[in-house]
Amino acid sequence: MTSGESPRRILLVGAGHTARLLAEGLAAEAHGLRLVAVLDDDPARLGTRLGTALVEGAVSALAEVARRHEATEVVIAIPSLTGGRLREIVAAARGAGLPASTMPGIVELLGRSITPRQLRPVELGDLLRRTEVRCDDPPPAYLHGQCVLITGGGGSIGRELARQVCRAAPARVILLGHGENSIHAAHADLTADADAPPIVPVIADITDRRSLARVFATHAPGVVFHAAAHKHVPLMEQFPAEAVRNNVLGTRNVVACAEAAGVPRLLFVSTDKAVAPASVMGATKRVCEWIVRAAAARTGHRYVSVRFGNVLGSRGSVVPVLEKQILRGGPVTLTDPAMSRFFMTIPEAVYLVLQAGGIDDDGQLYVLDMGAPVRLVDLAADLIQLAGGGDVPIVFTGLRPGEKLAEALWEAGCEVVPTGRGDVLRVTEPARAPAGRALDRVVLRLIAAARRGDADAIHARLAEAIPTFVSSRLVPPPDPTRACSR
Repeated sequence: MTSGESPRRILLVGAGHTARLLAEGLAAEAHGLRLVAVLDDDPARLGTRLGTALVEGAVSALAEVARRHEATEVVIAIPSLTGGRLREIVAAARGAGLPASTMPGIVELLGRSITPRQLRPVELGDLLRRTEVRCDDPPPAYLHGQCVLITGGGGSIGRELARQVCRAAPARVILLGHGENSIHAAHADLTADADAPPIVPVIADITDRRSLARVFATHAPGVVFHAAAHKHVPLMEQFPAEAVRNNVLGTRNVVACAEAAGVPRLLFVSTDKAVAPASVMGATKRVCEWIVRAAAARTGHRYVSVRFGNVLGSRGSVVPVLEKQILRGGPVTLTDPAMSRFFMTIPEAVYLVLQAGGIDDDGQLYVLDMGAPVRLVDLAADLIQLAGGGDVPIVFTGLRPGEKLAEALWEAGCEVVPTGRGDVLRVTEPARAPAGRALDRVVLRLIAAARRGDADAIHARLAEAIPTFVSSRLVPPPDPTRACSR
């Protein structure tokens, strides 16, 4: 704050532990912020103080308290708020003509201190935030003292995996990726923390078995998270050979190297698009789940797959595209007004993935309970409001090859049971997955077709192997009743 400039007058929502730490930080540091009043829905906190500010009422009194204290902005300091409740408070602030800032969610705060510097504008991920995820303390014990290898370590999921793994005091973390720039950036980000364990960057291609085997021999990992994949649905419809090469061949190599090196624990990051797949990307990920399951059956090792839906903020996801369109004034392009997707923030998804990795079963398929699906048109409306509102047109362009109106987390007939690990569910499919020679035949025929660049053969081989796969080349669009959502 410059000399003579008036301080920003803060109306704080929340009087719990996070709010108190934040209030102490505001008092201790010169941020040009002045705490003028506090609101909290807990009647027991009414009349108590945070620093010099009084808890004056419930959140329903926001407009009146803001007016009386001439507040200039609202700060929401309840990291456990669900997205729906946060949306209500933001709407109340907007109704009072005030901007709203917030703190990161409860999972994002894991292992981090709470300071005023963490205040930021409300983001889409906040509005879609799940019911509070109960966070174990200490972090998952199976990671402690281990060498942990993360494929796709430069991607959004891989980087967050590394961040949360570091909380468990591993011996070291191996960040493996094919893109040098993303691995360099992830390494720089993670090593900026003075308390981080050794972080080792490795540039390698998972489709090169010999190179990958050298990595396993050099570092002897005890835990592997396999997050590397080609995931862009329309692009993989255009280049199905690359989807097979990177996803199927790459996963086969990672699993084979882990098996040969005696790695006792491996987790494969899958996708809801593997359910009744309508895309080559989703179908290849389904085959990858089978590869992991077959290796677990052979070895008795704890090799598992975890499926989840879209994550906010990942590279290539829909949200950054929409944000750029809104910044330009539109139009916002969506495929269909009825299209919906499951969404979760990256830290939430990774937290649950780590929980699933600690379940002592082998060959299992786990699914993250993603909550209710979100219509993309509603998501776009939220983004427009967060950008300041205005008349931003929305244009519907129609489904592209490989896309579905709605995704699902498992197919009809599956047995789905809780695991006791937060929102991680165990899924048992009604039909046995191919294994042994039958699976080898599927995988080898797919790889051979990919090497020939034969897109029709790839679609045909996937259709033969996966009864619920509906190819964009071979048959009409899929019947959405064949799959079930949570």
